[in-house]
Amino acid sequence: MVDEIRNRSIDRNTIGERYFHIDHHIHLKQAFILGIVGAILGIAIWWALSILLNTSYLPTPYTVAVTLYNLFRGHDTISGLTMGQLIFFTLSHYFPAFILAFLLALPVGLFIGINPIASNISRPFLEVFRPIAPIAFGPLFLVILGQAEGVFMIVFLGVFIPLITQIQFGVQHIDPLVLDTGQTLGAHRWTLFRKVIMPSIAPNILAGLKVAIGIGWICIIEGELILGTPGIGAFVLWSSQLGLYPQMFAGIVLIAVIGIFTFLAGWTVERLITRRLGMVFESAPVTHC
Repeated sequence: MVDEIRNRSIDRNTIGERYFHIDHHIHLKQAFILGIVGAILGIAIWWALSILLNTSYLPTPYTVAVTLYNLFRGHDTISGLTMGQLIFFTLSHYFPAFILAFLLALPVGLFIGINPIASNISRPFLEVFRPIAPIAFGPLFLVILGQAEGVFMIVFLGVFIPLITQIQFGVQHIDPLVLDTGQTLGAHRWTLFRKVIMPSIAPNILAGLKVAIGIGWICIIEGELILGTPGIGAFVLWSSQLGLYPQMFAGIVLIAVIGIFTFLAGWTVERLITRRLGMVFESAPVTHC
């Protein structure tokens, strides 16, 4: 059916009513307004469900907002820490692990992408680790490394695998004609690497970074939930265990807000660099850890 549609010559002037017209490129202001509408709709549904169910397990958005406000004004009654300290602990594990994973994934991904022997040797390891959620190693990391270092390694694995995969894929799918043209024009190895290979795989690096930002954030929260390391994830766990559901939902809202900001940061960097390089490229968000 698809091949039949592709092969058929269509005069656009004869097209009548369109049943499907996929075009998501709308004005930024319109997108922002629609996003606000969607957020308000979500809060309204949440509020209606909390009133309808009338249970302590699902507090109203107003109750959660007041609880979150009070938490920022004082200390958490469970850990004795402020929300600022809990956020700091979470980010202090997230960013070092993310940066280290990127700094290692870039040269390793380039090497196994260029070298066919290294690519085939590394394939079994990547294929084994790819379907395994890093959180599955949480108990092992807890025993061997402890809480803080265990969470660090969970985030590292969650970020490293998608980054190295994207970079390797980008190198192995560079147009051979581009490489041959560069060498024909006299480009030496370093010049070819700097002016041909790196610009060619820039979209893959950016896609890997944006995906890794989301996966890393999921991994840090899951790691804190499983290992009990002080942070926002552990705060949600402690609150749920003690039946402090407004606090639990306040922590969940905080996780969502910070996660949105991390995603927007990655999206902004990707958009700026792709525009700078004159590329049209956008990756889909991935939410698996």
